[in-house]
Amino acid sequence: MSNTAGQIIKCRAAVAWEAGKPLVIEEVEVAPPKAGEVRLKILYTSLCHTDVYFWEAKGQTPLFPRIFGHEAGGIVESVGEGVTHLKPGDHALPVFTGECGECPHCKSEESNMCDLLRINTDRGVMIHDQESRFSIKGKPIYHFVGTSTFSEYTVVHAGCVAKINPEAPLDKVCVLSCGICTGLGATINVAKPKPGSSVAVFGLGAVGLAAAEGARISGASRIIGVDLVSSRFELAKKFGVNEFVNPKDHNKPVQEVIAEMTNGGVDRSVECTGSIQAMISAFECVHDGWGVAVLVGVPSKDDAFKTHPTNFLNERTLKGTFYGNYKPRTDLPNVVEKYMRGELELEKFITHTVPFSEINKAFDLMLKGESIRPGEESAGVIREVLPDGSCKVALGSSGNGETITALPNEMEAVVPRKSDKIKIMGGALRGSTGKLIGVDGTDGIVKVSIVSVVYSQSELLQKEVFLVELVDSITKSKELMSHLKAVYFLRPTTENIQHLRRQLAAPRFGEYHLFFSNILKDTQIHILADSDEHEAVQQVQEFYADFVAVDPYHFTLHIPSSYIYMLPAVVDPSTLQRFCDRVVDGVAAVFLALKRRPVIRYQRTSDIAKRIAHEANKLMYQEESGLFDFRRTEVSPLLLALDRRDDPVTPLLNQWTYQAMVHELIGIQDNKVDLKSIDKFSKDQEEVVLSSEQDSFFKANMYENFGDIGMNIKRLVDEFQQVSKSNQNIQTIEDMAKFVDNYPEYRKMHGNVSKHVTLVTEMSKIVQQRKLMTVSQTEQELACNGGQGAAFEFY
Repeated sequence: MSNTAGQIIKCRAAVAWEAGKPLVIEEVEVAPPKAGEVRLKILYTSLCHTDVYFWEAKGQTPLFPRIFGHEAGGIVESVGEGVTHLKPGDHALPVFTGECGECPHCKSEESNMCDLLRINTDRGVMIHDQESRFSIKGKPIYHFVGTSTFSEYTVVHAGCVAKINPEAPLDKVCVLSCGICTGLGATINVAKPKPGSSVAVFGLGAVGLAAAEGARISGASRIIGVDLVSSRFELAKKFGVNEFVNPKDHNKPVQEVIAEMTNGGVDRSVECTGSIQAMISAFECVHDGWGVAVLVGVPSKDDAFKTHPTNFLNERTLKGTFYGNYKPRTDLPNVVEKYMRGELELEKFITHTVPFSEINKAFDLMLKGESIRPGEESAGVIREVLPDGSCKVALGSSGNGETITALPNEMEAVVPRKSDKIKIMGGALRGSTGKLIGVDGTDGIVKVSIVSVVYSQSELLQKEVFLVELVDSITKSKELMSHLKAVYFLRPTTENIQHLRRQLAAPRFGEYHLFFSNILKDTQIHILADSDEHEAVQQVQEFYADFVAVDPYHFTLHIPSSYIYMLPAVVDPSTLQRFCDRVVDGVAAVFLALKRRPVIRYQRTSDIAKRIAHEANKLMYQEESGLFDFRRTEVSPLLLALDRRDDPVTPLLNQWTYQAMVHELIGIQDNKVDLKSIDKFSKDQEEVVLSSEQDSFFKANMYENFGDIGMNIKRLVDEFQQVSKSNQNIQTIEDMAKFVDNYPEYRKMHGNVSKHVTLVTEMSKIVQQRKLMTVSQTEQELACNGGQGAAFEFY
């Protein structure tokens, strides 16, 4: 393999171009490893539920196109500079987490949570240079959790590669890279049951079965399996489980059932479902005095673990674990040796074989739960690529303990059609039923305050709207209100869709009418349709309002901390992708609201501007071209993508107005400006209101140029000085601020103006500090060049 070292390798890879769409076998280019990296030839790889979860765009930051896969076995093809513990020809397992060997966690014998290489599902590039090693015709393809094993070659950080016994069969041990070690280590390394002890395992998916296998290896005499699906019990016997409890078969809490079975509680318990109630039960079912409960599954971020403090005072111990407390480089080779000695049986985790060219079949098997025998339910499947092009599929689950439950084959998703339009959500507010309005959380466009702008309180009461709540608050509440009709107006974000999915699974309200401020993805529609088993959803509607109009010439997308994008610094790729996605989504909503499709141009010298223009063009002219196919009655508008880091305030198309500057530099939320962060402010100006109806000066000047505001304030000051016979020399904004402080009579006479002096003073400081009036190269080219074509590219 040395003849390819240092060269780009072309090979096959299964590329996910879009969320939820079938993977495509493509020829990709894999760059050589850089410092601290290893290039592996992948011989066997497995499909884990985590791959499916992020392929469906349910994870934190969906990144596409992407190469998934994180359980695999292969051979080192070449190594980068500084890599000494691996060499070409070594057999190895890549792992989604790592071991740098230098941080406090790596030096500690008690932790495996490396500061440098701990799992990061948001990162789609290598940490060495924030770039991808995969490309297709020059287009970068994102990595997945640092491994991307659905490729014949991949590049991985050396700290995430475990060198193993070359005699170990890679088609078996590749499953150790994630879920199996997670469950196995939770029992062996963390719970540490003694020979002859009792262990309860909650959840008999792949991770739970691995936890049971760990209990068997440790010599536990009683291994109690707890699961809501009784058909899993027979299979679990192969992994050492010898007693079974289905909580649905009992009329008391399962922890009480287990305590009665075991004369006070089990010695150890391992929770592998992620259910908060199962976690509580797993803790409360262990024996007082010495019982230890270990949590493996990952709960919802809104879940709260609640138990009486006496359970701790009675000397019960609660622990958590990550990847079974195994250090990838140090410990994984020993787990392989455990298999080689016959102590660990991996064959029973493997159930299916499919060709690599049919990788999508493996996804289907995982989603349909067909990885055991027909009629039995499964926790998922794992697929392994073989050298001859075939692959195996085995039971599997994500490293965080999540499992999937099979859907009945006859269930079909009822997908709402995007063409079912209405003009406004007012139709859902008609009728005699009491209503609740659900809106975005604090960072959303559609908030409680927006509803108050559209409808007065009396109008809401006339329409029998009794509550206006945030969607995340509604999810937390368990109170049943079937007499109410729930009307939601939300951004179609992954987080909001997941809130709705959880609510529809156990609906609290009689009807659900769902309105979204932007385009729904097909995958999101399917998620909602699959979740609506109770048929509570009466309406699903896109209503394009994913922006806030500042004035007739400007709108805002409420992107937090936009100042960061003005800095000429490297921005984290995942943060940058979220920014680009938000800009494209917001701009798309604007043009849909205007019923126009723009001509798109972008700044030639900016990769960010090019990315935004490319994604906007793809959305408007390819993916959703039907939505933008409006009848042209005039010249198409121009969408011009500029890089704010090069040109932070460009008055090219329209002068920056006073109102727009306050929005941009200080921030306006619900007509209020928070001035608490300003060095000097009076108590009455901690939070000021900018309203054209209540403030005559603002009404007269809100659309004025920023430079004219100071002149207008100075004019009022000069008029006051003539009346008061004062002789202050006022030339600058700072002079005006001092004048207002020294003359309280001026405040009485022009009370509203004093707050504008404060605002203009603060904005002047920001303009100076950030050098916003420095004319950029791009601005000079646009202002001076006749054709201006050198600076921009057309789409």
